[in-house]
Order: sequence, then structure tokens, then C-alpha cells
Amino acid sequence: MLRHVTRKAAGWLLMIAVATNATYFLASWFLDPRSNYQGLRPVRSEAQIDVALAPYNLDPRVPLVDRWWDWVTSVVLRFDWGKSPTGVSVNGEIGYRSLVSAELVVLATVLSVVVGVALGVHTASRQYGWADRVSQAVSIVVFNIPTSVAALAVVFVAIWLNQHAGLHFLYVAGENSPDVHGLLPTIGDRLLHLILPTLTLTLMGYVGYHLTQRSLLLDTINADFVRTAQATGLTRARRSAGTPCARHSSRRRRPWRSVCPPSSPGPSSRRPFSAGTAWAAISCRPSARTTCTERWRRPPSPRP
Repeated sequence: MLRHVTRKAAGWLLMIAVATNATYFLASWFLDPRSNYQGLRPVRSEAQIDVALAPYNLDPRVPLVDRWWDWVTSVVLRFDWGKSPTGVSVNGEIGYRSLVSAELVVLATVLSVVVGVALGVHTASRQYGWADRVSQAVSIVVFNIPTSVAALAVVFVAIWLNQHAGLHFLYVAGENSPDVHGLLPTIGDRLLHLILPTLTLTLMGYVGYHLTQRSLLLDTINADFVRTAQATGLTRARRSAGTPCARHSSRRRRPWRSVCPPSSPGPSSRRPFSAGTAWAAISCRPSARTTCTERWRRPPSPRP
């Protein structure tokens, strides 16, 4: 068991290292930080732009391999991930942005698993019933909606509800209100800001668990060991409810998760994370995933 966990952890770490370095090279090739300065007034010269980019290790006059080597050695030897576009150390932003990402994803992921698995067991035990057909049709439609489109649609619906209800109870941007003070009011305000993203991410994330659990449970209901248990006293109601079947079908999900890392096992858990990234961008939340290309997309703080 320990050898298996160690081998999988080593594989994930290697994949993270390769993906991070590949992202660095791709961003350096296809993103141009110089363009952020070309529209400023007064107009900067090429030399001034190069000087402004040099402290951020983005000077195009330096070969890409040399810049990459400086960045890698800083990360490995000093755990220095560089600076943000405003000149703030990225290390100091990691904890705060990770907390924002956790707020967006953790509760929504738990709700997605609970709702998806429960709905999958319920619909599988009533196969071809109206509930099964309606829920499956809704899940297929939601599954095929792009994450960014669904997030924007939810934002527009929330704005419409706020306008017609005359109350501002659904927050579509930010993580808190700047005029709220005190411990309990601050906690309540942050919870209000989490209502809409949690509902959105749960809606986008339950689909994979629902369809997967339903399919696996249908494969298990008529298995030989279930027929044997039914012949020895297992009632049809308990069999349909999934007392032994749901446990076995849930165990059948584990081999898939043991092969692939948690961040990319399939639609069951990939969509909540991608939806979290889209929602963070739409609601202007500084999540951990929005940090990746900020230093190329946004202009560093101009220097005179």
C-alpha cells in the first residue's frame, strides 16, 4: 500500500513539474508583456519597457532559457516564485488565494458528491421512470453547457432576480463587502457572497457523479452476487435502494481514481475545478488558479 501511494504521489509530482514548466514556456512564447506598456501615456520607448520588465524576469533581451533557469533555481533553492504584476511577492499571495479557491470549491465539491451519488442511486432504482428520464435529460443538457456560458447565465439570472425582487441578496462579484465590520457580520457577509458560486459549482459538478453512479449501479443491480443475496432473503426494496449494490458500485469508482490524479479523473471532479476558475474570473475573485498567467496578461507596475 505504501509503495502504491508513493509511486502515485511521485507520478503526480512529476506531472505537476512538467505541466508547470510547460506553462512557463508556452506563456513566454505566446504572451507578450511588452504590449501592456505600448498603450500607456506618455509613450514608453523600447528601452524603457525592457528596463521595466527586467525586475520581473521578463526582459525579452535575455534568452528564454536563461530566464527559465533563473526562475527554476529561485523556486527550488529559495522557494521564490517571483513577483506579481503589482510588485508583490507571489509567495505572500499563495495562502490568501488558496483560501479563496478553497471557499469556492470545497463546499461545492462535497455537495456535488452528495447530490450526484444520491440522485444516481435514486434514479437507478427507478430506471425508465419519469424521475429517471427527467433527471437524466437535465444532467445531459447541463453536462454539455460550457462552464463559462453556464456561469455567465447564472450571473444574469441573479441580476434579474435582484432587480425584480427589490433586494440585493445574490452577490455576483467579490468575496465580501468593504463596508461590513465585525466578526459575525463579516462571516455572514462572506457566506452570502458564497451562495451563488456554491449553487453554480454544485450544478456544474453533480452531473458527472450522477451519471457515473447511475451507470455503475445499474450494472450491479442484476449481478450474480445480488441475485444470490436476494435468493437468501434480500428484499427487492433493499436491493433497489442499493444497500449492497451502491457500496459495490462506489468501490468500482476507485480503480479509475487510483489511475488518474484527483484533478483530472474525468467529468466528475474536473468540472467543479474548471467552473471554479471561470467563476473566479467572472466574479473578480483572486483565486489560486488566476495567478498562473497574470504576470503576462496584466501590466507590471510601471516604473518611471
